[in-house]
Amino acid sequence: ALPMPSRHYHGDHGDHGDDNDNDDDERRRRDDAIPMSPTEQLVADLFGSVLQVDRVGRHDDFFALGGHSLLATQLLSRMQSFFSIDFTLKQLFNVSTVMQLAAEIDQQM
Repeated sequence: ALPMPSRHYHGDHGDHGDDNDNDDDERRRRDDAIPMSPTEQLVADLFGSVLQVDRVGRHDDFFALGGHSLLATQLLSRMQSFFSIDFTLKQLFNVSTVMQLAAEIDQQM
């Protein structure tokens, strides 16, 4: 006997849409994530360096990318060197995306 098909199977109706639509959507998501300002780019580069991550977008969160308190202290030290600002670990926990952090830095400068 043949196994029963899954209840979630909807069959193949031959209409898969345009694969280019999916490519365009993905491209828009990537473009939206690209750092928009020089400060965002520097913060993204610092995230990537500290976390050893190749690509960091403007919406990426330091802690979601694998950051923790020890790496956060390294990030803060590098931020101090690049931007000459004081930023606390507590602030980083509250403002932890590239975009948010860059806005805070721009505001302090």
